[in-house]
Amino acid sequence: RSRAVFVDRAIERARALCASGDASGATTTASRAATPPCLERPLLLFFAGDNTGGSRAQVAAHFRGRPDSLVIETRDGARASRGRLHHDVYLRGMRSARFCAVCDGFAPWSPRLVEAAKLGCVPVIVSDRALPPFASVLDWSLFSVRVEPSMVPLLHSRLVQLDYAALQRGLTRARGALEYR
Repeated sequence: RSRAVFVDRAIERARALCASGDASGATTTASRAATPPCLERPLLLFFAGDNTGGSRAQVAAHFRGRPDSLVIETRDGARASRGRLHHDVYLRGMRSARFCAVCDGFAPWSPRLVEAAKLGCVPVIVSDRALPPFASVLDWSLFSVRVEPSMVPLLHSRLVQLDYAALQRGLTRARGALEYR
């Protein structure tokens, strides 16, 4: 319950930041006439997971405490989407964010990549080795962001400069290819 309240407060804080006009992405060229993307998805970035080092620790350190982002760390090895973090809380975080960090872990794959895409959150692949599924037929650069772990300190400024609306359109088109039918 306390994590759910924490998530709700983070989302409301980001929404207020957006409404004030100070939020990242509030006035992109693609959204000047339409609703700013930060009102629909107030969080710039969402990451939930075990802070075991590497790119996960870097993302957590650089985005923890930012008013436009939400980092939920599970320090006990429990998976963020299962175990100690209630699944509804995890999904609410992804649905409220424009970008979702997908970091290297103990395996070269992660369900988080497809979960983010399915929920409309542009995946940010923080890895120098991960190969996304169907990379030979899908141009992931049209609907995701790839970042070397060494570039995480610059990630926030990169995300606010990206054309989120174009990435979101690409994600909408690619989503069907990532679903099992």
